[in-house]
Amino acid sequence: MVIGVLPTINLLLIIELIGVILVLVALHGFASFYQESGIYTNALYGIIAGIIGVAIAVAVILPNLIDVLKKAYPNWNGSWTTITSLSAMVPKTSNINSVDLNSLITAGIVALAILCVFSVTETYLLKTLT
Repeated sequence: MVIGVLPTINLLLIIELIGVILVLVALHGFASFYQESGIYTNALYGIIAGIIGVAIAVAVILPNLIDVLKKAYPNWNGSWTTITSLSAMVPKTSNINSVDLNSLITAGIVALAILCVFSVTETYLLKTLT
């Protein structure tokens, strides 16, 4: 949601989650008032489609990103809790070859395609509210 992009109060997407829940509650109220269940169900399916799309895109790109980071920082153990220690390390870019970068770029393109498909699906479901 829009208010979640404010940098001073954005805490791990909590505000966006609260906003989505409030929108769903409002749409449920509209659906019961107008006695049209499609308003709420289409919005719910659209939001679920968006969440699934983001989860699949992250699942596609994250393993490739971890592989490239492990090759660039051979002393890194791969744990996300120690990712802040990477700033003190010097990356060994000679360990990264074109195959690694090609797989990362391919995963990024696939992730963007997945996001496009799911965002079109989400938009279609949310557009049917009007």
